[in-house]
Amino acid sequence: MQSERPSIELFLSPVGDRGQALARGLKADALARATEGTLEGEANARPLTSPDPSGDPNSLRDQGWGVIAPRGEDGDRLLALAGPLLDKRAADQDGEVLVYRVPPDMTAAQSVAWIDRKLVDNKLNEEIPGYLLVLGRPDQVSFELQQVLAGDYRVGRVGFDAGAGPEAYEAYVDKLLGSERATARGPSPVVYFTARDGTPATEIGRRLLMQPCIADAVAQRAAGRFAASEIATIEEEDPARGADRLLAAAAGPGILFSCSHGAGAPRQGWGSLDQRRALQGALCLGGGQHLEAQTLAQAPFVPGGMWLMFACFGAGTPMSSAYYPWLTRLQQGGEHGEDLSSVLVSLPREGEPPFIAALPQAALANPDGPLAVIGHLDLAWSYGFHDVDKMSRGERHRRFHELVAQLVKGSRVGLALHGSLMRAKNQVQNELTIAAAEEARAGQELLDERSGSAEGEAGGAVGIDPRARLAHRWMVRQDLDGYIALGDPAARMAVAGPDAAARGASAIVEPARPAEIATRDATSPPATLPPATVEVSADAMEAAVFDLIAGRATPAEVAARYRVAAEVVDQWRRVYTEAGLRAVGELVARTRRP
Repeated sequence: MQSERPSIELFLSPVGDRGQALARGLKADALARATEGTLEGEANARPLTSPDPSGDPNSLRDQGWGVIAPRGEDGDRLLALAGPLLDKRAADQDGEVLVYRVPPDMTAAQSVAWIDRKLVDNKLNEEIPGYLLVLGRPDQVSFELQQVLAGDYRVGRVGFDAGAGPEAYEAYVDKLLGSERATARGPSPVVYFTARDGTPATEIGRRLLMQPCIADAVAQRAAGRFAASEIATIEEEDPARGADRLLAAAAGPGILFSCSHGAGAPRQGWGSLDQRRALQGALCLGGGQHLEAQTLAQAPFVPGGMWLMFACFGAGTPMSSAYYPWLTRLQQGGEHGEDLSSVLVSLPREGEPPFIAALPQAALANPDGPLAVIGHLDLAWSYGFHDVDKMSRGERHRRFHELVAQLVKGSRVGLALHGSLMRAKNQVQNELTIAAAEEARAGQELLDERSGSAEGEAGGAVGIDPRARLAHRWMVRQDLDGYIALGDPAARMAVAGPDAAARGASAIVEPARPAEIATRDATSPPATLPPATVEVSADAMEAAVFDLIAGRATPAEVAARYRVAAEVVDQWRRVYTEAGLRAVGELVARTRRP
């Protein structure tokens, strides 16, 4: 058992450097003093209203889909470029697509007010789209609006730099609509890539995030609960070989989950804004090498799939960093004992415009690229997968595992993100609200005690430092809040699933290899089931029976999953139940013998 908790690690590596920006992780006890003043107002929860929870969460007809676009001519051009997608979504939901026009540079507070007055107002739930596509760059529609919306809605963004031209938008829309026209295929592979660059951050990421996620995926796949055709793991210490293996593994459709440093500013700073926009957030392979946008623009990379990228600035860089105030205090107060300038130099400066990272832009504009990318907008910390303030069981890797599990079975990316990382963020927000209120009460009691008006009542709070826990909760919330979806929030992989018929796609499943049979997700049963072409293992039969007994699947769904007749499934359950009853009877008989 380890005597010390893991340090708080940052996944940022300066360009031209072989190490990480923060040579030593932050100590947990240095955080409370540095975050003083950044936690004010946490007792006030954001006044958002959830969309209608009734109906199928993957159904656009039940949930609705809308668009948020900039005001003015820029918005007009973007809506025209996205016209084919809006037409398709109108058909999907059998109704008009609602379009909201917003000003640029909206702050979080302005976003909350806009949601309250314009989006929600006094409307019925059915009048508010559950899925919202943000069109445009963050200088046209702010990241802050997207992040505030993501707490209660399924949100994604499609935006490209002006230099990419209208062709980038057209290529993405064509790719997305082409995927939705394609015949649903069988299960897809999941690739887990960890950059083994020898830094403490990536080693903690490997040990506490990637390996536990892989273990969960393997175990659930064996039980038929993780719908991947195969699970590939890449942990390569040689950067050149790692890049080759990653590109080879990601050349086909599926899901990629990568863990690495994101490229940050060189220690002397960026040479130009163009250099910063081209490199910041690039996937660091180690040894000073990066996976850059030009590579992803030219090669097949997770075509028709999804990419979950764990790295600093992987999705983009905001107008201002939530971490700048307390990092500056750490630096000025000497709480950390290390020069933090290599971190501060990567943070946005006043007046610099926000931007989407070049890597996901290239991937999304690539006709052979993914349908969506999930990444971080700011500094990405180990808080996302490990809660250091928890006295025990601080592991939180399943926030990420659940996201992958939802994507691989064909859930829409906005729903998958909302049901995993955003749900975790909302939970932490509730903790912050309660903790801030308790701290305010404790502070008042302490003042009353000192003034003699409440003698003895504050004794229980003496010696307790609520600021430390509040500071850790704030860090977790900020870290989770940084994850956003780039791409249409309604995008999903063309895999057959329980709701394949609902999305209007064919539920035909390609013949599976024997190794896939025990891990396939349930599918809508075809009109005529073909006979089983492979032998179903005893473990798979047992897993199927467990699903039936627990009510997790119907006999028809299990029959479709293993491509057998429904009568065969009934036989599995009957034989299993009868054998169990016989075993129980024999046990009872033995216990009654003198």
